[in-house]
Amino acid sequence: FNTVTVGGVEVTIPKPFYMGKTEVTNAQYGRFVEESKYDGRPDVDPAYDTYLAHVRGISVTPAGSDFPVVFVSWHNARALCKWAGLDLPSESEWEFACRAGTTTTYHFGNDMGQYPQYGWAAKNSKGTTHKVAQLKPNDWGLHDMHGNVYEWCLDDFADGPVPADGTPHVDGKLLTKAIRGGAWTAAMHGSAGIAGTRFSTATANTHNDLGFRVMLRLP
Repeated sequence: FNTVTVGGVEVTIPKPFYMGKTEVTNAQYGRFVEESKYDGRPDVDPAYDTYLAHVRGISVTPAGSDFPVVFVSWHNARALCKWAGLDLPSESEWEFACRAGTTTTYHFGNDMGQYPQYGWAAKNSKGTTHKVAQLKPNDWGLHDMHGNVYEWCLDDFADGPVPADGTPHVDGKLLTKAIRGGAWTAAMHGSAGIAGTRFSTATANTHNDLGFRVMLRLP
């Protein structure tokens, strides 16, 4: 099957794809920076010196190898994707991967009481990110879809429905990108219309609870 309902819209995913088992880690992003000699600061809002703040020791967010990378903008994330021959998912691809064939509020069902077994949120995170893949995955083996850090998507953020063909919504005039998932800073989220949280921020912004997950579309 290759369909998923996103906010009331039945979406057909046009191509098969691989999705990252975990969010991109500090070690993975560090390898990209080292091998490509990428300077990510020009791709971050110049009003704030936040690029990789945790790696540079100006944030308490863990910089350990197996922790998710944070303080990366949408442009920083796309730079790694371009270097690695990968991409960010569209919102529909993210939703399809998160749900793993389910139609419940969460990929593990409707019982919010099970949330701490699958996602790091404010209730169980103890105020920090955690090493990836420490909690249970969804039925397709993907970890931290409902928590740890929010994840960038390709789509321009819009109030309207997502495209029914699974492609990202691209307006060209909008200044923010869609963010999906859950995070260590937030309450446990979920609704019948989408899996997890959906909100947005500007492409040059960075946060201590925002990272990304890569994917590979197949021919």
